[in-house]
Amino acid sequence: MIQEAILFKKTLKKKDMHSTRIRKIFQNRVHYDGPAIIDAPLLLLAFTNRSGSNLLADRLCSTGHFSGLREHLNYTNVEREKTQFGSQTFPDHIAKLHEALAIDGATPGFKASWGQLSMLLRWNIPSMFKTIRVVHIRRHDILDQAVSFSIAYQTQKWSSRQRATGTAKYNYKNIAQILNNINLANSSISSICSIFSLQRISVFYEDLVAQPEKEVKRISASLGVELTDWTPAAPKIEKQADDLNREFRERFAAEYRAAFLAVDRAR
Repeated sequence: MIQEAILFKKTLKKKDMHSTRIRKIFQNRVHYDGPAIIDAPLLLLAFTNRSGSNLLADRLCSTGHFSGLREHLNYTNVEREKTQFGSQTFPDHIAKLHEALAIDGATPGFKASWGQLSMLLRWNIPSMFKTIRVVHIRRHDILDQAVSFSIAYQTQKWSSRQRATGTAKYNYKNIAQILNNINLANSSISSICSIFSLQRISVFYEDLVAQPEKEVKRISASLGVELTDWTPAAPKIEKQADDLNREFRERFAAEYRAAFLAVDRAR
């Protein structure tokens, strides 16, 4: 309980790099004070790295009812698109971005880490919209996710569409830290949604892969869209896990089990 309290307190006070940089980009003009001006929901795809968010985004956008769902809230993208839209404030930028993504009646959405979700709430951005909906994608197997992130970070191959620019080396401490970060991030998303009474639609990557039609229709229905004639095409993104992932996973699991079971033996 003490450790959980420390982690939650850390989450409450922490500001991520995106909010810090975006505040500088707009010279502190980031907070919204006013009524709802967008007659649509603020749709957020809450994620952690390597959780399957790109696959889910592709699936949802392929229905024709949703658009965007990319990392528009990353400060590098905000800075680039600010120039494109001529945005003067962050709320102005969000309104113009939402309008640009609302193609053929599709509902735009943005990917959001727990830090970016916190940023939007602190800056009162949800008040610009009719409502807010959070689709939270996770993995049942976070060890697979942590190993995948460790390899992707080292190789800079974040999707099957990219080429590796480096070589991945096994690092027990790195994978352990990533595991902890994933747990904290998912817990923070869940806690924030509960505390702010945000509707959170939970989806697991493994379920999406196994039953894409069922999961996409379930999520869409929760967002007020009934899909009657949609069937999933072959995914544009291929699964990247290979023998290296399995090797790293088995090695980490063996080392962790040994350290875990040795605790009482040392007393």
